[in-house]
Amino acid sequence: MTDEPEKDPMSTWQRDSTNLSPLDHVLGGGLVRASVVLLAGRTGVGRTNLTLQMLNGLRHRCLYATTEETREHVVATAS
Repeated sequence: MTDEPEKDPMSTWQRDSTNLSPLDHVLGGGLVRASVVLLAGRTGVGRTNLTLQMLNGLRHRCLYATTEETREHVVATAS
């Protein structure tokens, strides 16, 4: 048995910054690389806007799937 503190395994995961400082802070430094993220919330709280800003900040190729909005609505929100 050692006296060294146990290292948090999540601290070693590779993370990608969203370039949204408050969001990166809440996420522990950004999104975990190669992860799947579910963003849920009530209607009108800004899920689509937050997601589009986050994806833009990642500067990666990403898959965005929604079951609640049409493609046209997402494109209009993004512009």
